[in-house]
Amino acid sequence: MHTKTIASLPTLVPGSNTYKAVVFQQPLPGSDFERLEDMSADAIALARKAVSSIRALPHQLFKPLQSHVDLFEKQVDMRRILNDNFRVRAEDILDLLARTHAPDDETEDRIDQIRRELRDALETSYRVSDLLGAEKDVGWHRGIGRD
Repeated sequence: MHTKTIASLPTLVPGSNTYKAVVFQQPLPGSDFERLEDMSADAIALARKAVSSIRALPHQLFKPLQSHVDLFEKQVDMRRILNDNFRVRAEDILDLLARTHAPDDETEDRIDQIRRELRDALETSYRVSDLLGAEKDVGWHRGIGRD
């Protein structure tokens, strides 16, 4: 993906007999590693939104999901998204939603949106865990944490 750097034109600042050129630039976006907390919070928010949306589904669609959603919601309420309990529950719900037949197009669109939110939360959970694992592995290779 190509991004465009936005820079302002130089500003000339007079100083006795000379001029100083000053260029103001917007800060560059940080790496994923610098954004771990934000990414985790985003995943929690997406998961919470998905739970709320699932609970708002018609009763006949929600009922088969209820026990899975209850367990998943406990993980979300504890803000525990970097573990297998969260991931397995999210994957179970995604599998069940894939087999759910919506009675109309509007409900189908709602289910698709829920699936996107759950997938994004799940992918973010894996990404944050991967970054933390990489940090630990690099630290070990640098002699940090060795006995």
